Amino acid sequence: MIARKTWREVRGMTIAYFLILEALIASAILYWPEIAENLPQLGALKNMLPGEFMKRMFQGIMDSGFPAYVTVQQFFKGINIAGIACAVLIGTGSISGERENGTLDMLLSRPISRSRILFHKWWVLALCVMVPVYLSSATIPWMELWIDPKTIENRCSFGGLMHASWRASLFCLFFLTLTMLFSVFLREQVKVAFAIGGIIVLQVGMFFVQVLRHYSIFRLSDYDVYWPMMIGNRDFARTFWGEDIWLIVAIGALYGATWWRFRKMDL
Repeated sequence: MIARKTWREVRGMTIAYFLILEALIASAILYWPEIAENLPQLGALKNMLPGEFMKRMFQGIMDSGFPAYVTVQQFFKGINIAGIACAVLIGTGSISGERENGTLDMLLSRPISRSRILFHKWWVLALCVMVPVYLSSATIPWMELWIDPKTIENRCSFGGLMHASWRASLFCLFFLTLTMLFSVFLREQVKVAFAIGGIIVLQVGMFFVQVLRHYSIFRLSDYDVYWPMMIGNRDFARTFWGEDIWLIVAIGALYGATWWRFRKMDL
């Protein structure tokens, strides 16, 4: 019952989120032939780019072509923007939205525990954030057929796309759970959005400052992370036990704090 109610509330946003991801990657792929044609001339711009990581992205596109370009467009740009935005948007209203609308007391009056209420809301929202990432990435091989095959020397590996999607979706889930934590502590949605927005702005700002990049959480969703996954240089087990497991632990800790607060909070 809780799961169905939650899905009805966010299904429109979930579909819109998927369509935004599709529009972003489709427009990028359709633009690739023009970029590929002018890539040699664009090489002179590399040294003008700020930051070593941006130079590496540009050099990766020059060396590896289409797969590196898709890595930047789908994962570094598209999901880091649209995915996190969706996670924050639906997470903001998860609890504080119910409180503002006056439906939280009705929700808690149901003959089920608060723990189950929170869990059923969380897993539905988690799927709404994560599944569109996989679906959008799965359409990329089909979109490759839209453009001149002569402009694509190497195609994207489906396994690589799914591996990168796993990390990207996990990263979005982290922000969803963090937003839900703020949603149970703060009574108004605007305050939740302001708090999460401040954290994201701070972390993005640190990411683009060379001496501070190491301390930004966005290092976990960087081109340097996704590109080895895309070309199969980092197997799933290695990345899972090396970095993913810590993201999962962090998500678990955030969910635990959310659960603790939700069980004790007043209306």
